[in-house]
Amino acid sequence: MMNNFALKNTDALQQRLESYGFLSDMFLSMLDETVASNILKLDITQHADSPGMRQIDEFISKHRADEIENVLQELAIDRAKLLRGVNADGYRPPYESLHLRQPPQDIIGSLNQFYAKIDCRVSLDIKESPEQIGVEFYYMQALCNKELEALGNGLSDEAQVFNRLQQSFLKQHLGRWAGLFAQGMTRHAQTSFYRGIALLIQELLDDELASLAH
Repeated sequence: MMNNFALKNTDALQQRLESYGFLSDMFLSMLDETVASNILKLDITQHADSPGMRQIDEFISKHRADEIENVLQELAIDRAKLLRGVNADGYRPPYESLHLRQPPQDIIGSLNQFYAKIDCRVSLDIKESPEQIGVEFYYMQALCNKELEALGNGLSDEAQVFNRLQQSFLKQHLGRWAGLFAQGMTRHAQTSFYRGIALLIQELLDDELASLAH
């Protein structure tokens, strides 16, 4: 049986897992009418203190009564620009090597070493580089899940291994660049939905990096 401290840690870990999973889906899932419809059904009542979720709620409130085709088109235009285009204002898409002064092959080589430690692979249907932010979020989600499973099975030493991997990954990869990307995304997003996603990234990373500092 878990003690109160372990239960508290498990609750926080579950929240982190869900946050990484949500963000990973937003960057890796195909944007279609089903996804757009699910976005309009999001419930933020338990996250009203989050600036990012308030932005998303603003989008939902504005478009709840709109035709789903129109909502999808607005999201798709914004998403394409944010995920694919480099523009004259210096905005860079969500790929690690575009935000750090390191050769792409070095970054991807290091990422693949991390992913191999837990045999982490995204769906074969997803044709994305290992350095895309959604893939990195997916890896953190997988690590949180493995830590949670280990804690549930009373394997504290194994849980610590997965926790240390998360810390190392944040220090060497995600924590070094995703905040820079999110700042640019906040400025360039045309919809309050994607501004909200950018703010959620910053909120999550602020919490994660603050925990590393202690």
